[in-house]
Amino acid sequence: AKVQALGQERRLAYLLALFADLGKLSQKKRLVVVLDEFQGLAQHRPMQAFFRRELKKLTRGAVILMGSHQRLLYQMFNDKNLPFYSFGKDLQLGPIALDAYYPYICRRLEVSNLSATPVVVAHWIDVMHQIPNFINELGSYLMDHLKNRVLTKNDIDAIYTEAAESK
Repeated sequence: AKVQALGQERRLAYLLALFADLGKLSQKKRLVVVLDEFQGLAQHRPMQAFFRRELKKLTRGAVILMGSHQRLLYQMFNDKNLPFYSFGKDLQLGPIALDAYYPYICRRLEVSNLSATPVVVAHWIDVMHQIPNFINELGSYLMDHLKNRVLTKNDIDAIYTEAAESK
């Protein structure tokens, strides 16, 4: 958000300073740089080249580039004519296991005095095709529209339909 408020020239200066600071830090300590929604650079080839050059300068540590648009990411890393061709390893993240996701969802539901059994949460996850962003979006919609109850599969189905029709 901070970068978006700056003009193009100032954005580049900001990014250069940021990468310089990251470079200094990576010389002292192992560093992990995580850039989410990285496919946002898909239409900006000069910025792809800039990011590749600057990320390659980080000598100690790891770079994790991820995003939610698999097709665009695939194109960015597999097109021989693009700067990120053959950059790094492709790691696919699998579904989040219910036993790992369930406590998180329960904590979030408590804010609206809601609860759900593992069976209902498993149904919720399946309805959203195990896509974390979709699961969380439905949860947000659900918490805005339901309060003070133990959720059922029917609640999940009804909220899913309502949310889909509202968009």
